[in-house]
Amino acid sequence: SANANARAHITINVVFWTRSNVERMLMSAEDKSVFGVLTVASSTWLQSYDACRGLGNGWDLPSVWSRERQVIASTDLAAATRRPIGASRLTTGPFAWVSGHAFTLGNWLAGHPTLTGTEHCAEMVNANSGEWTSTDCNTAQYTSLICESNVHVIKYSLAFTTAASTFASQWLIMPFTTAVLPADSLADNYGVTAHLPADLCLSGDAWALTASNDDITIEYNSGCVLQLVGKSVVSRYNAVMKGLVFQGSTAKRTAITASYVFWPSTSLRDLLHDPVSRHVYAPYKLRASMAPRADYPNSNPASHICTSQGMYAAEMNTDDESRELLFAMRYGAAYVGAGRVSATDFQWTTAATVANGFIMWAPFNPTNGGSDNCAYATAGQSLRSVNCDVDVESVVCEDDTMPI
Repeated sequence: SANANARAHITINVVFWTRSNVERMLMSAEDKSVFGVLTVASSTWLQSYDACRGLGNGWDLPSVWSRERQVIASTDLAAATRRPIGASRLTTGPFAWVSGHAFTLGNWLAGHPTLTGTEHCAEMVNANSGEWTSTDCNTAQYTSLICESNVHVIKYSLAFTTAASTFASQWLIMPFTTAVLPADSLADNYGVTAHLPADLCLSGDAWALTASNDDITIEYNSGCVLQLVGKSVVSRYNAVMKGLVFQGSTAKRTAITASYVFWPSTSLRDLLHDPVSRHVYAPYKLRASMAPRADYPNSNPASHICTSQGMYAAEMNTDDESRELLFAMRYGAAYVGAGRVSATDFQWTTAATVANGFIMWAPFNPTNGGSDNCAYATAGQSLRSVNCDVDVESVVCEDDTMPI
């Protein structure tokens, strides 16, 4: 029982798990990852790493790149105990998360990480309030693990508002009418994204739903973007879209532009689009490096996946493209469609030169020559050259023909 004026909808999350050795499952409200708590025999960091990956595809030691993840990773960590986290380094250089996420959050204990010796892995220590210390990767010391999974399906159950009028404090529009939606049909659809341009989205903006269908659930909901997912026919998606309410901030503005794109493929997990350029972007999670082909760079590693989906590896030639690609990189660092064509120059797969105006290379990038012939983007809007065999978390594909 809740005050109808207080919020747009209530979301309840449910996840099922089938591993008997996983004692508890926790969920991240931030990025929808799940975390399993399990007890093991005394294990080293490397053995713990193998134990998490042994749970199946998509499992790994946790990457603690946000404060919410710090809280999750320290769950049930008993007094005077320690737990491995998914950070390591090859030498005495910087640590990196096994997921490929940027190492932006630091919670190191004073004096750590050490600069010498063999402490090339990271752990969380309860006696130090969950702070991190560097440790030897081969010392047996862990009996409690938390492992992270990014492939579990989290089901969302929503209790919808009864009428748009419950948001009397803000102005409302229902932008998607029969006139702008596709014709009702029995054709399968796998998702839909409703989108406001990033430069039009203001604090206080939100999407609300006044219609629902058992086949369709919310994948993501923010002030700018709403993603609905689930295999269902176009007519059912249309019914939900017609009941979609944009709850606009009371801030003054001259116009609101709202657009949508239906997802035609079961392989898509997310689909975003830029209402300005009318291009769409699809991020795909990866679990293995992509080897280059003989006709590189016109068929560079990122393109292999994108071409199979009828798309091409994403490019960043404008501010709008950069914004949408950054949003699409919710799975961490992402391969993009840039490849080396000379010792100092990179080129997009569409043969356009990688300019330095809209997307900035990270410091000391690109490397001159060598084997760093691929490129990936990071959440900080920087582009980095990398060996094509390096594991990167995802790839972002782009398409300019899908109807918006």
